[in-house]
This record gives sequence, structure tokens and C-alpha cells, in this order.
Amino acid sequence: MSEELHPEVIVTITPNKVSKGQMISIQAYIQDRYTTVPIEYPTIYMEILDEDGVPVWPLSTIEIDASTISKLISTADLKAGKDYTVRVSPDKSLSPSGTAFFHIDSDVIPAALLVPGAMLIPHVLLPDVVQPETPFKIGWLIYRTQLDSKVCKYCSPLEGNRYRPTDPDLPLIPRHINCRCHYDVISLAEEEELYQAMYQFYYLAEKAKMETMMQVAASAYFTLEKDK
Repeated sequence: MSEELHPEVIVTITPNKVSKGQMISIQAYIQDRYTTVPIEYPTIYMEILDEDGVPVWPLSTIEIDASTISKLISTADLKAGKDYTVRVSPDKSLSPSGTAFFHIDSDVIPAALLVPGAMLIPHVLLPDVVQPETPFKIGWLIYRTQLDSKVCKYCSPLEGNRYRPTDPDLPLIPRHINCRCHYDVISLAEEEELYQAMYQFYYLAEKAKMETMMQVAASAYFTLEKDK
């Protein structure tokens, strides 16, 4: 008999109050309600609703074969002075689902933000060189399209491209009206874990290679000594 799961979807938005045109970071993870063990699903869906319940980001596949999502979404197509609801679920029926809310505070992007790239990302999300006391920092941004027939010729070539948040060539999202693109987020902490894992892998590989070479050399030496 298979173990019964009790999935709980937890969604957080950082920051939850922004100026129109800035980006928000949407984090979500699915765990067992009683054991807090992560539960992986073949598909994770997300939608964004305005305060009248009208979808402004229609229900879409946002992650595959995962228990977590980490996305950077633009608010440029949304309306100022409005509240919005983000819903995330492993099922199209949105049961179970988790929700979080954000508010767009102003209809005017501050002048300091009217430059390409990272200045549209709230400082709370940027690396330690910008604001060291905040816990979540972006290491890499990965450009993502919806990978369907509706993706336009302008967005399609950018699929999978990686950028630092301070990269001057960081594409602005949305790139056009009704753009559905977003960024996958790799945090600085996750980047450090990846580097540590890669270092450990190569260290062990080189160590095994060196041990093999020493064994071969020792075997050859003893063979030569035996034949004298």
C-alpha cells in the first residue's frame, strides 16, 4: 500500500509591494503537511489574478519534475494601485494550492529605475554588493519562454540564456505586449552549493585518477623488479 501524501503548497513573494514595472520574485515549494518532506510533482502550475479575480497571468506550466519554483516576474503589464494574487499548484484543478499577494504601489517608475537591466529589480533581491543585510540574493537569472507555438521570434532566441542581475545586457521583461516570459532564479546560496558540489566531484575524480596512476606505476615497478 502506497504512503498517503498530504501536500501543502507554500508561496512567498519578494517584495510584496513594488512600483509598476519592477519585478517580483515568486518562490514556492510543496511539502508534506505533517512531515515537511518535499514532494516532487511532474508539473507545477501558476496563475496570477487581479483583485476582481480576472487572470492576468493565465494558468500555465511553470516547472516540471520539481518540488519548488523560483521565478522573477515583471509587473509592467499590470495596473498600479491594485492587489494581485499568485496561486501555485501541482494540479490544473488548483487543488491543493498555495497563495500569496502583492501590491503595485505607483503608476510611475522612479527615474533611478529607468535604465536597462538590474535597476528594474528591487534592491532587496540584488547581490550583497547592493544590500548585504537581506537574506535572499540573486546569483543568476535564466530567461524562460513558455516553449509553445505562441512564443514570438523576439523571445524565442533568448530561451535558456543566463545573466547576472547586474548585467547591462539583461533583457527587460516584458519584451512586448502580452509577453509571457519570465526569469528562473538561482540564488547566491544555490550557486555556492553548485560550485561546492562541482569542486567535490572534480576533486574526487582527480584523486581517483591519481590513485589509479600510482597503482599502475607500482604494478609496473614490481613487474620490472621481478623480471630482473
